[in-house]
Amino acid sequence: MEQLDHLITLIFGVAKQTKEYMKSAEGITLSPGQLQTLKFVHEHKNPLMKDVSGYLCVAPPSATALIDHLSKGEYLDRVADTSDRRIVRLKITKKGQAELKKSYQIMSKHLKDVLKVLNKKETENFITILEKLYEQK
Repeated sequence: MEQLDHLITLIFGVAKQTKEYMKSAEGITLSPGQLQTLKFVHEHKNPLMKDVSGYLCVAPPSATALIDHLSKGEYLDRVADTSDRRIVRLKITKKGQAELKKSYQIMSKHLKDVLKVLNKKETENFITILEKLYEQK
């Protein structure tokens, strides 16, 4: 049990460090949640609001607030579904794509710096472990 408690502390600690970095990093103008939303919309062709809500594991009103901010900033567009005009889909704009790319380049540089404490084999093992855990969902 002690080992699991330690693991939980480490996972939350690394997540907190990552969020703090993203908030303070020069060049990243969106919150982690907003960037995750952009990434999801970019990777899924014209998803629905409920898809974003499910992906982020947040209540629909929270997802709506994120979408509203991204829409006002012209990072996302709301688009009527071609088969049913009552359905609203999301589409990333060119500005959103540029912001996502820029932010991920900044985060990639930071992650490379963070991973310098690991040797090549440790880095490969770390990635393999994360993939196994992620694939379990």
